[in-house]
Amino acid sequence: MQIRRGLLIKIIIGLAVLLSIASIMTHKQFPEWVGEIQSNPNTPNLPYFVLRTMLRMIAAYVLVVIFGITYGLIAGLYEKPRKVMLPLLDILQSIPVLGYLPAAILFFINLFPGELGVEIASVLLIFTGEVWAVTFGVYGAVRNLPEDLKSVGRAFGLNGFVYLRKLLLPFIFPSFITGSILAWGGGWYFLVACEFMTFGRKTYTLPGIGYYLASSVYVQHSIVSALFGLAIFVLLIFSIDKLVWAPLIEYSEKFKVQTLEGAEPRKKTSSHLALFIESIFDRLDDLQDALRELRITQRIHQLVKLPDIKFADIEFELHTVEIMIDPRRMRIRNLVLFSILFAVVMYSVGLFVAASLQKPLSNFELSIHNHPEVYSLPWLTLSSVARIFVAYVIALAWTLAAAIIITRSKTLSGIFMPLFDIGQSVPALALFPFIIIVVFRYLGTGPLGVETASVLLLLTGTQWYLLFNIIGAIRRIPGDITEAANCFGIKDWNFVRYVILPAIFPAIIVGSIQAWGGAWNASIVSEYINYGGHIPFEANYSGVMLTNITATVSDKTTTIPCAAGTCKGMLEVSGVGVHNASLELRSISGSILIPLALNVSEVGQSATSGNPVKLPFYSGYVTLINPLNGSSSPLHPYSVQGLGAFISQATAEWGDPWLVTLAIATMSLTIILLNRIVWSYLFAKAERYKFEMT
Repeated sequence: MQIRRGLLIKIIIGLAVLLSIASIMTHKQFPEWVGEIQSNPNTPNLPYFVLRTMLRMIAAYVLVVIFGITYGLIAGLYEKPRKVMLPLLDILQSIPVLGYLPAAILFFINLFPGELGVEIASVLLIFTGEVWAVTFGVYGAVRNLPEDLKSVGRAFGLNGFVYLRKLLLPFIFPSFITGSILAWGGGWYFLVACEFMTFGRKTYTLPGIGYYLASSVYVQHSIVSALFGLAIFVLLIFSIDKLVWAPLIEYSEKFKVQTLEGAEPRKKTSSHLALFIESIFDRLDDLQDALRELRITQRIHQLVKLPDIKFADIEFELHTVEIMIDPRRMRIRNLVLFSILFAVVMYSVGLFVAASLQKPLSNFELSIHNHPEVYSLPWLTLSSVARIFVAYVIALAWTLAAAIIITRSKTLSGIFMPLFDIGQSVPALALFPFIIIVVFRYLGTGPLGVETASVLLLLTGTQWYLLFNIIGAIRRIPGDITEAANCFGIKDWNFVRYVILPAIFPAIIVGSIQAWGGAWNASIVSEYINYGGHIPFEANYSGVMLTNITATVSDKTTTIPCAAGTCKGMLEVSGVGVHNASLELRSISGSILIPLALNVSEVGQSATSGNPVKLPFYSGYVTLINPLNGSSSPLHPYSVQGLGAFISQATAEWGDPWLVTLAIATMSLTIILLNRIVWSYLFAKAERYKFEMT
C-alpha cells in the first residue's frame, strides 16, 4: 500500500503531538508510569500476545468466509432452501454472543481439557460475533442482482460454477468486503471477553492483547498498563484497517455496477495488496480454463454440478403461481415454521447450556419454583428496552449532528474522520473499565452511578454503527441534487430538513438496526458490571441503641442502617480476595472500632460462615452474623434491573440451564419482534426516499 508523503507526515506529526500530550499528562498523574509498565510481568510478552490474537482472529475469519459465502449463496439463489434458511438465520443472529459465552467456554473445557478447549471456544465465539455481517451481506447482494445482469447471464448461457465465478462472485465482492470489515469489528468487540473470562469459581484466560488489557485492570490494577495496552490495541486495529481493508475497499470499486450516465471513471488501484489479489485471480482463471479442456475434468463436471440457476423468466412463473395461494394460509404456514425452528434452536441452546454447566435440563418446574425471579422477565425486558432506547437517542442525536457538520466542511472532516476511525476501531469492552472508573469516581456506586455507567457502556456499542452509516449516506447524495437545492435557494437548516434528512433516512434505519443489535449484546456486560460489587452484611444488637454501622473495606466505605435490633445491608468491595476491613459501631452512647478480615469469594460460589460472634457494647451486646473472620461471602457485582443482568446472573450465580435458556429465548424473541414490527415498518417507509439511479 502506498501512502502519500503529505499524509504520512501529518500522521507522524499527529502521533508525536498526541504522545507528547499523553506523556505530560500521564507523568503528572502517574510519575512512575514507565516503571509501572515495565513492572507488569505481561509487558515483555506483548509481541507474542499480538501474534496469538491475530492467529485467533484469522482462524475465526476463515470459518466466517466459508460459512458466510456458502450460506448466503444458497439462501440467495435457491427458493426452497431459502424458506427454512432465512428464518433460521434470523433466529441465530438474534441470540446474543455474550449471553452464552460462559456456557460455551465451560462446554469446550469439559470436552477438551486445558488451554485447547478455551482456545476452541474463543475462536468459535469470535466466529459467532463476525459471521452474521458477512452472511447477510452476501445474501443481500445475491438478492439485489440487477435483472439486466441476469439477462446477460442467461443470454451467454452462464450456469453452475461459471455463473458464480464470472458474474455472481464479482458482483457480491463489494458487499462481501463491507461485511468483512463489520465482521472484524464484531470480532474486536468480543475479543477482550473471549481472552479473559471470569465467572463462577474460575477465570479462564488466553494469551492475547485482550488478556493484557483485562489483566492490567482486574489483576495488576494498573491503569497505566491498561492505557499502554489500549494504545497497542488501537495501533494494531488501525494498521489492519489501513493496510488490508482500505486497499480492498479501493479494489472493490472495480466490481461496482455503474448505473449513472457520465459517472466518474474509476481510478486505477495503487495498492500492492489489491494488485496481488488481482494477479492471483487471473492465474486461477487461466488454470481453470486449462483444466476445463481436460477430458477428465469434463466428466467430473457432468457427475458433480451445481443446481441450475433460476433466471428472471423462471422466477416470474414462480411468483405467478404464488399469487394464487391464500395469503392468510401462507402467513400461518410461515408462523408455524418459524415457531418450530425457534423451539428447536432454543431447546438446542438449553441442552448446550446444561452440558456446559454439567446440570441436567430436566425439571423445568423446579427451576421456576427455586427462582421466582423468572416471572419478572417481561418487566426486565421492558427495562432493557427503555435503557437501550435512551442510549440510542443519545447516540442518534450526536452522530446526526456530527455527521452533518463534518461532511459539509473539508477542514473538520480532515480533523475528525481519522479520530472517528480510531474511535470506532477500539473495542467497546476494552473501554468498559475506564468508563466505570470515571463514572464511579464522580457519581458514586449508587443507583445513579450504576445506571449512568450502564447507559454509557451501551452507548459504546451503538454509536459507531449510526455515525458511519449516516456519513456514508451524506457523501452519496448526488451532486445534481445539491446543485438543484442551491438554485432554489435551499440553504442552511432548510437544506438539512428538506434534502439531507430525507436522503439519509434509509441509512439511519439501517444503522439503527445494527445499533440496536450491538446494544443487546452490550447489555449482557453493561447491566451486570463485574468490576467489584457487594457482599451481604448482617448483625443483631440488644441492650444498646445502635444508629448505624460504618464498614470500611480497603478503599470502599459503606454505612449500614440499624433499626429494631437488626443491621442488614450490602457492603461494597473492590473485588474478590482477602480484604482488611474495619467496622465502626455507632450508638447514642458512643462508638467502637473493630478490625476484621473479609474473604470475598468468586461470583456464584457458595458462602461459608462461622459461628456468630457476640461483642459487648456498653450496656448491651452486638452479634455479628455475616461476614466473619475465616468465613467467605460470594461477590455480587454491580447491576441494574434488566434482561442482560438476568442472563449473567442466571449463568454466573445460579447456574440453572433452564433460566439461562428462558432468558436467552426472551431476548432473542424480543429482538425478532422489534425487527419485524418496528424496523421492518420503518425500512419499508424508507424505500420512498431512495434515489432512482437510472
